[in-house]
Amino acid sequence: MNLSPELYDLSNKCKELGEPIVITKDGKPELVVMSFDVYQRRLDLIKLKEKLIDAEPEGKYYTLEELDASLKKLLS
Repeated sequence: MNLSPELYDLSNKCKELGEPIVITKDGKPELVVMSFDVYQRRLDLIKLKEKLIDAEPEGKYYTLEELDASLKKLLS
């Protein structure tokens, strides 16, 4: 399938900018167009964020002062 000249220009603009282009209709966002590289980077970033969220420990976080006080209490 060959791209029309307008789509070819849009494709080149997406690659040049390196970020999504928002196409509006009647002044309102209608479509988002991006290069495949930008799309893939965004997917990779989402996957990485999901892994980081899954890796976060659950439970309470303690300051060093709180840990020190707890240890002193246990050892006394």
